[in-house]
Amino acid sequence: MKSWIKEVIPRFFVFGFGVNYPNGGIGKEVHEFIKLGISGVDIFPRNVSDPVQVWVTLKHLVEFANRKLVITTDQEGGGFSSLKNGFTPGVPPMALTATNNPVYSRRQGEIISRELSTVGVNTVFAPTLDVNTSLDNPIIGIRSFSRKPDDVLKYSTEFIKGLKSSNTAICVKHFPGHGPTNKDSHENLPVVEISEEEYRKIHLKPFEEAIRKGYADMVMTAHVLYPTIDNKPGTLSRKFMRDILREELGFEGVIITDCLEMKAMKNTYGVAKATVEAFKAGVDMLLISHSPDLQLESINALMDAVDDGHIQEARVKESLGRVERFIDKLPEFPESIYKVLKLTEKKDFEREVAEKSMVLVEREKVLPLRKDGSVLLLGVNVDNKTMEYLKTKLTGYVNITDILNLREDQILEDGRLSEPDFVLVLTYLRNLNGRNLENPLRSICKQNKNVVHVSLFNPYDILDFDFLPTSIATFGSLNHQLDALVKVLRGELMPEARFPLLEK
Repeated sequence: MKSWIKEVIPRFFVFGFGVNYPNGGIGKEVHEFIKLGISGVDIFPRNVSDPVQVWVTLKHLVEFANRKLVITTDQEGGGFSSLKNGFTPGVPPMALTATNNPVYSRRQGEIISRELSTVGVNTVFAPTLDVNTSLDNPIIGIRSFSRKPDDVLKYSTEFIKGLKSSNTAICVKHFPGHGPTNKDSHENLPVVEISEEEYRKIHLKPFEEAIRKGYADMVMTAHVLYPTIDNKPGTLSRKFMRDILREELGFEGVIITDCLEMKAMKNTYGVAKATVEAFKAGVDMLLISHSPDLQLESINALMDAVDDGHIQEARVKESLGRVERFIDKLPEFPESIYKVLKLTEKKDFEREVAEKSMVLVEREKVLPLRKDGSVLLLGVNVDNKTMEYLKTKLTGYVNITDILNLREDQILEDGRLSEPDFVLVLTYLRNLNGRNLENPLRSICKQNKNVVHVSLFNPYDILDFDFLPTSIATFGSLNHQLDALVKVLRGELMPEARFPLLEK
């Protein structure tokens, strides 16, 4: 094998690390890959405890590399943020749109960019430009700004302007679009049966505008198949990567895959084969987030493909030029620990944006909860930590009689539902799988007239459960969102947010 192949090929990879170590710590594998020449690392929640720890970890890796590294993370906002403790994740994109005020989108982008750049993260995998047209979408949902392309454009543009305030490289995603899917590419290969005309009118539009305006430094691919356009999923599609993204839209920056360990790639093609096929299709960088064995296997597979002529040297030089130009523009690693120590959560902003994004749908007047009244908490797919937090916040204002967990199709008729003054039903659903809950919820309404439904995640269940008297959408269950919810329940906050899903 030619020596230049061994030297150059690792440059096309960004790896996650720490999966085999306590708390996602750095280990020998990431050091070996950096010595081999990979371009960067991707930070996951497993790697994060607080801002100082993140800065120390990244400083060590940069010093070990003795060169600039592409340091990436997902920081979309709200729960879809890898950096939370000590940072300011804010609220997810759909909640920003619900505020009906793009200023919040820009402010959140500014805060995220400032915090990332302070600890040394130089590239953010955000914003999501997917237009979430499928209510059954289990993976995008509130990560999308809207089901309407114009809203996605309006709010993502302001978010990007905020991100650019601190010299953060921006990677828009997931091209060609993950919005119209009803499967999660982490688990399956989604197949979208829409016409090319519909695709271009709705799902291509935000990417086209972001690229035209020069907002995107990097584009992340989607492992989604559009059979009316090509017979290969976006990540592996020359039609999407070269014909549409490069030639038609004129994108000149770096194209990076979504993680190739996602089952849409791993189970359908294999990670190593997907690596080679994605590079052949026109991708510049390969993201592999978890397994050191698969990471090494993929590097070797791409080396072999170049060595045996399956991939031409000219193709390698083309992507190498883009990667080098991208890295050259990245800022130097921040050397000051003092700025990290001063990094504090912007609680005022988080409180404000959480309160401004609360959505209240009143079909019947139930709220506010009566002071000293009795309340039963009933959760569906809600973790115990969230239920206990709400119990703590409400105790002293109302009397919590019990905390129950409801399974789908489970009918509760044991007297506990009719006794309290209010039943607070909390759902955490990723799509409309909650359809199976209709009969149990109707049974609850027959037993108690004062039912308040709280949608803690994708708010689509508000549409499905339109027979419930009152519904609230929080767009997430981080503490500042739960605090805003408590204010609504107590009548201290009257939500004015718009509900994009109810708009035509």
